[in-house]
Amino acid sequence: MCCLLSSNHIHISVEDVNEFVPEWKDQTYVAEVTEGRIEKRILQLDAADADGSEQYSKICHYHLLTPDVPFQINTEGTTRRTLDF
Repeated sequence: MCCLLSSNHIHISVEDVNEFVPEWKDQTYVAEVTEGRIEKRILQLDAADADGSEQYSKICHYHLLTPDVPFQINTEGTTRRTLDF
């Protein structure tokens, strides 16, 4: 008996404090999760902007845009699994 595979794409936006638009370190992030496991950390996202000073170059929020997915993202960009689907 073989394993069933499925994939899911989630979309995340990033918001910063000041005038420059944040840029993702990588354009695509990929992670694999095992069914039946609640993962505390799946993926670490990384974005930055060119505002210059430490105060204004901070990322304010990461927003999970895809509805009804079993994931959360915190203010540091750590993505975690919350439910077993």
